[in-house]
Amino acid sequence: MKNFQRDDCGGVLHGFGDDLLRGDVDFPAVITALEQVGYTGPITAEMLPFCRLPNMVLPDLELARDTAVKMKQVFAATGSCAQ
Repeated sequence: MKNFQRDDCGGVLHGFGDDLLRGDVDFPAVITALEQVGYTGPITAEMLPFCRLPNMVLPDLELARDTAVKMKQVFAATGSCAQ
């Protein structure tokens, strides 16, 4: 999972950010499509550490925890049973 902002830099890599809830992706539609095809596998978050330069620290546990909370929010908002 990741989100993207179309109006950020004309669609180049800069449009991908760290905040899973900030962007243009229609997660309910994505989850519905996954359910329609019967997907039951894992879903992971793609985190782009280079977006946080020049103060990047790896591993970024705070960002990982925040992203996990936001993934749960995405699934809770859609009523999906995925956890």
